[in-house]
Amino acid sequence: MAEMEEDIPDPLPVEEDEELERDEEEGEFDWVVDEADELDDEDVVVLDTEAESFELEQPAERSGHIAAVDGHYMYVWGGYKNSQTTGFFDLYLPRNEIWIYNMETERWKKQMTAGNLHTSMSGSCGVCVDGVLYLFGGHHARGNTDRVFRLPLRTPALCWEEMKDLKGLAPLLGPQEQVRWPIGRQSVPQQGPVGRSWHSLTPVSPDHIFLFGGFTTSRETLSDAWLYCVSKNEWQQFKHNHTESPRLWHTACSGPGGEVFVFGGCANNLLSHQRAAHSKELLVFTVQPKSLVRFCMEAALQHRELLSGSWDCLPKHLLHTLRQRMGGINALGS
Repeated sequence: MAEMEEDIPDPLPVEEDEELERDEEEGEFDWVVDEADELDDEDVVVLDTEAESFELEQPAERSGHIAAVDGHYMYVWGGYKNSQTTGFFDLYLPRNEIWIYNMETERWKKQMTAGNLHTSMSGSCGVCVDGVLYLFGGHHARGNTDRVFRLPLRTPALCWEEMKDLKGLAPLLGPQEQVRWPIGRQSVPQQGPVGRSWHSLTPVSPDHIFLFGGFTTSRETLSDAWLYCVSKNEWQQFKHNHTESPRLWHTACSGPGGEVFVFGGCANNLLSHQRAAHSKELLVFTVQPKSLVRFCMEAALQHRELLSGSWDCLPKHLLHTLRQRMGGINALGS
């Protein structure tokens, strides 16, 4: 069983966090809200671990959380758990704590965070790029968000920062599905990804993160794809051939050749009365230019009848790759 690390740093000051809590109660937020869901959301509350009489030695049970790896550390944030209080069904886990698992010592450590992460969420996605955790999307009691947050992980004090002045932000849907632009976003030159949850977020380069699919507050299953440029703080829509294959609750992994492989998931409204359309299809997105080696490999396979006699002259690792690819082609009967 994983143990608790003894060298837990002192919690960070929470005065700023308390002010944000008051602002959240008093101010108006840009969450996308579906009035039909408001009754359901009344049964969702935020777990207050500070009121507990004991200190957890490892993260509480949860679903809908994020996990990302930086070096030999795994970072776990957010999600929700079942409530033990009568009358409540789900509890959002606190937004101002993050759990860190040391893969070398096999121990957990909880660290408090500061910054302007406005609310607890589930169904978000998070990835680590060059020591920074990027968080996009997720569901809160008021709906889904389209905000991007970053958390530098290689610093003594962890502080969330909202990525403001984003290029390509989308308008939000207000009551009766009316489109409204939040203050400060009217000058955005193009649209960006709408608020969502149950999507995928995949790092594809030191400067780009790939977003695909998800589920909106209006219960629409999405098939759009976007690239987020870290250095430019900009969203760019990614054109692809899978627009007729919406997905939520899928998995996505990056490959060595610049592809993103999306597998499984649900292709329809998971909350409807229809039977869930679980998928076994593999969607491949080529998000990075192919290398010269990749082009040569494809040419050798395309003209294999002419070139196969010279394959033995290739380096062993290339010959091995070619033969594996040939085996796949023969299995498909081509």
